[in-house]
Amino acid sequence: MAFPIDFVLHTGDVVEDGSEAAYHTARKVLSRLRLPIHFVAGNHDNGDLLQKVILDRPSPAARLDYQFSVDDVLIAVFDSRGPNDPAGTLRDDQLAALRTLCAPTARRLSSPSTILRSPWTLHG
Repeated sequence: MAFPIDFVLHTGDVVEDGSEAAYHTARKVLSRLRLPIHFVAGNHDNGDLLQKVILDRPSPAARLDYQFSVDDVLIAVFDSRGPNDPAGTLRDDQLAALRTLCAPTARRLSSPSTILRSPWTLHG
């Protein structure tokens, strides 16, 4: 590969039929990648089985919302499965969390210094 792979973001529909057997098969196949895999629940996914079988969470959350960082980049995942499937919907609490994550911070942003070689900077 031309560049190293840091992780895989599986963007949903881990399985088609939503059966527990299919999730066990997916886990076996995806484990061959030997990379960190982060999942987004798709409209064909069974959220409980995705969390129990693939993510080893014995007590799954109602929605698979979480964040992770890679090289100082924050990635937020929101589960949009809901009453309007397959279109997907974010709830008010999820939108509030997204607004908080995207709000400006007091941190100062810096960029590397650049030497400009234009006549007006070279002569004073």
